[in-house]
Amino acid sequence: MSERSGVWTYYEVLDINLANVLISFLQESNERMILENYCKGIDHDLNEELMNEVDSWVGCHEEEINRFIENIFLKHRDWFYNYSIV
Repeated sequence: MSERSGVWTYYEVLDINLANVLISFLQESNERMILENYCKGIDHDLNEELMNEVDSWVGCHEEEINRFIENIFLKHRDWFYNYSIV
């Protein structure tokens, strides 16, 4: 049985419209490193080497990513409360 990271699974089912929302939040927050590494995985979920690279980067920057996510939730809470998948 093969093991796949959460990163790989995330990109495999990624909704590009929601990815574009996150990309705009990243650009707005001037989070260049997170943006660059986030974009690496888009449409590359079949590239095992790249998925491992992104997964490794995420593992090394978890605290920074979690702070960013918390700030995004707080700054854009109305969007999150009003967004619903129909």
